[in-house]
Amino acid sequence: MRALFRFFLPKWCQQKADDLVHDGVVQAENGDLSQAVALYQDALKWCPAHVLARSNMGLSLMDEYNANFGSWDSKRRLAHLHLTMDNLDEAIGLGEDRVAVWRAAGHIRWRLSQFVGAVEAFERALELLDGDDEQAQSKEELENNIEELQPLVQRSQNIHDVRKVVEDKEASADACQGAIEALDGLVPEDADEQGFFCWMRGVLCRRLGEMDAAEKAFLEALESQNSHFDAHRELAQIYMLKEAHGEALLHSVAAYKLKPRDAGLVCNVGVCYLALDDFDKAKEYMDLAHGMDPENGIINNAREALAAASEG
Repeated sequence: MRALFRFFLPKWCQQKADDLVHDGVVQAENGDLSQAVALYQDALKWCPAHVLARSNMGLSLMDEYNANFGSWDSKRRLAHLHLTMDNLDEAIGLGEDRVAVWRAAGHIRWRLSQFVGAVEAFERALELLDGDDEQAQSKEELENNIEELQPLVQRSQNIHDVRKVVEDKEASADACQGAIEALDGLVPEDADEQGFFCWMRGVLCRRLGEMDAAEKAFLEALESQNSHFDAHRELAQIYMLKEAHGEALLHSVAAYKLKPRDAGLVCNVGVCYLALDDFDKAKEYMDLAHGMDPENGIINNAREALAAASEG
């Protein structure tokens, strides 16, 4: 229905949205942020490209976060931050260019660990300041924010550089060694990052042929993140090479449980059982994998190997 109004009565819809935005501003100034957000949302239903509705909604959502984050769990905090950033980004995309919006975008990106984007937002806010004496404090605050972010930007870049080497399967031995040395200079901020760093170290060590060091790194990754899929998969491969078939089965099953729809992982469990001479279990998993991906050559080769072993 509103779409019809927007098509036939665009000026009326614009005025309706303007009135709702005005009411939202009043509610925000009175401290009723949830009501302000509701009014801005209603305004956007009448006029989806209403710049002020979108930007004010982002600002009010940020104020809501600042007022309530202490009582929210981490999942709700993150969801609210992303919702706020989405609205600010959309407002900027619509042409919003107020200092307050860019400053808010900088702070939200900072909280989302998007450090480069945060610096860019603060720099844009600085560009928009008039240079009046009254804005000297705002200028100083923005400059301080940018300065404080520089080490975080550099750290983020260092992590990006290491990850780039890890993702490059053709990376040279020197590049891998350099990435390991870079990891040595990075201190993880939490358990998730600790697991991530250990996994990257393990991949780099494996490429250098340092299998014991790789095994140690992947095990350390699991100490931080027991459900680290890639660490389980890597360990399964390492233990198969070492003919430690029991350990290979343990990690193959763990990887399969994390991604049960992956036919290759199902087959890997069967291969482990084959190595342990448990032909019935091997057949169970290989048949399951074959049913999931009947044209997969690796799976079919594994089934042939099982058939040959069973006959022998």
